[in-house]
Amino acid sequence: ASDFQNQLITYARLHDSDHPKGKSVAVLSIFRRVIEDMIPLAEEKNINISVIGYDDILIDVSELDLLLLVKNLVDNAIRFTPQNGKIKLSIFYWYGQYIIEVSDNGPGIAETEREMVFEPYYRIPGNGQTGTGLGLSIVKNIVIRNRANIQIKYTDEVAKTGLTVWVIFSS
Repeated sequence: ASDFQNQLITYARLHDSDHPKGKSVAVLSIFRRVIEDMIPLAEEKNINISVIGYDDILIDVSELDLLLLVKNLVDNAIRFTPQNGKIKLSIFYWYGQYIIEVSDNGPGIAETEREMVFEPYYRIPGNGQTGTGLGLSIVKNIVIRNRANIQIKYTDEVAKTGLTVWVIFSS
């Protein structure tokens, strides 16, 4: 199946069911699995993917949901980060919430586009990237189903570059 078919199937499944929550999932093991999967794609562009921090955190979410969420965010980051770029993954506890952070040093997403990027099939005009336009829509569905929140902002607010995504789970 093509990437497009796989994403369509994933998108349909997310809309079709209320996956039961699993047991708690260790976030760092999900990070490792995603990085292993995505290394060939990252190496093509000489992108360095790193995990910041060593404290593992368990989140009450299905393993498949967390895997799909992180994989789609990392895939998106790789697509939009330029040659020799950097992507950082981290998980931390902040004011009673668990935050998964994926940040890159790509072009970022303009504030005017930030609501639209979660719509199915939406692609930012003029960025020249291929893709289905479903990745962030899949992420948004997982976030909603798990009663989490998502925030996107520039990695560098002053230069208005890079994208940092926070997925916030209640503890």
